[in-house]
Amino acid sequence: MDVKEILAKIRAAAGEEIAPKIDGLLGNIEAEFTNITDDLKAANAESKERKLKIRELTGQLEEAGEKVKEYEGKVNDPALKQEFDALKQFKADVLKGRRDSFAGEFAKIIKHPNFEKAKEQFKLPKPTEAGEYDFSKSADADIEHNLAKMAEYQKIGFFGEEQPAGGTGFNLPRNQGGEQPPTIKSAQDLQAYIAKQLATYK
Repeated sequence: MDVKEILAKIRAAAGEEIAPKIDGLLGNIEAEFTNITDDLKAANAESKERKLKIRELTGQLEEAGEKVKEYEGKVNDPALKQEFDALKQFKADVLKGRRDSFAGEFAKIIKHPNFEKAKEQFKLPKPTEAGEYDFSKSADADIEHNLAKMAEYQKIGFFGEEQPAGGTGFNLPRNQGGEQPPTIKSAQDLQAYIAKQLATYK
């Protein structure tokens, strides 16, 4: 039976004399009951939505678990693991070879008169007290950068024959046209010259 019907019966049983006196109380009871009913409906709806969400997440977890098992099986495949280890070793050997290659070339130029002019263009570790450089802990990206810079300098013969002592800068040899190249006194001058020289090889 609906609560409104129950309250209506209470009013009728109270009679015309008593009914007006309890009408306010019955109205409060009806309002309170309506609020409780609305709260229950909202809670039930939220509970239903939550259950659906939990069911959805449970399904996703089960699916993820199956994928993890699948990937775990692939990772534990001896053939794939052996191939992966071989690739890692090959990469390590290549990087070590490039690191050793740069260290060898660097050792040839460190005492060259032009080294100080080009030094800041390389990414170098902090030298030891003896003035030596240890590239064993340099980042791979730094080694690649240094190799690229070394190739640029070698291409233009920057660390070729030593320049005669004296002068205020690095004076380049005259070109075949007899034009005197500018004197290089800064890193900016050096980079501009390198770019100009490399352009002639394109």
